Amino acid sequence: MSTPGISIIVPVYKAQSYLHRCVDSLLAQTYTNFELILVDDGSPDNSGAICDLYARKDPRVKVFHKTNGGVSSARQYGIEHAAGLYTIHADPDDWADPTMLQELYDQAIATDADIVFCDYYTHKKSRTCHVSQTPQSLQANELLKQFLRQKLHGAMWNKLIRTTLYTRHNITFPREMTRWEDLFVICTLYTHPVTTTYLPRAFYHYDLGTNPHSLVRQKNNKGLLSQIHFVKHFQAILPPQQYAQELYTIKAVTKELAYNSGTLSAHELRELYSEINAQYIQSANPANPRQLCLARFLSGRYTLAQSKRIRRLISLLHPFTKH
Repeated sequence: MSTPGISIIVPVYKAQSYLHRCVDSLLAQTYTNFELILVDDGSPDNSGAICDLYARKDPRVKVFHKTNGGVSSARQYGIEHAAGLYTIHADPDDWADPTMLQELYDQAIATDADIVFCDYYTHKKSRTCHVSQTPQSLQANELLKQFLRQKLHGAMWNKLIRTTLYTRHNITFPREMTRWEDLFVICTLYTHPVTTTYLPRAFYHYDLGTNPHSLVRQKNNKGLLSQIHFVKHFQAILPPQQYAQELYTIKAVTKELAYNSGTLSAHELRELYSEINAQYIQSANPANPRQLCLARFLSGRYTLAQSKRIRRLISLLHPFTKH
């Protein structure tokens, strides 16, 4: 049996309502030399049975059932069982245009790139947006800075990655992370001299509204701890002078999540990365209610409760401002 050109990895959990849309779009790809790895992460609904049904119909579909360990462990499980020259991930609530694999693979082969990434679409309610991922530079260290600054999206689903990079550089998905696990892997890859090509087209459809179980939409202590782990790791390995702005950004975004989730006390929130408080107060965007109210809390102008009441009021009066 020939080696597949691509392994597609889909972590599956409570996805019975929309899994068909995702899998059908992947099986309809014009590029056909792929394996589709469905990792049933102990899903309590009918998702596992749906996966098995696809495997019986199409030999390219491989199904693995495992006890629930979270999205990071499911992604890692898929990587460990991937036979393709390249890998790409898809989330079960999303879908892809039929030429996605062909165009990414052709670009990878033509340029002998380790990573090929592209634009994508977002869908929320009735609105569709084309999100450009045009990089400022394709040098690995510069791409690392762009991902850390949140200028490029750190998802796995718009990136075709040479599979051997994971073993060559000993890169694994951190099982303790439920958020930013994909960004963690992407940024870790770019601490190494990998080669990259960018394809300025969108193929992947990122659904922001369908999945109520989406970890991106959940603002809880697990997500906060994941981001704190992320910050700790990269603060330890990156030269602070060379990556000062990038380290500030990931700390600021994590501080905002802590503020938004309400899992920390006022004292804990002030002490979380207290070294950036002054810079945050100075650079907060007045048009962003979360940043504005967090900055005024950090400066002592509001109590934590006051800042959240005022933020809610601003959001009600100006519903189209950035929250």
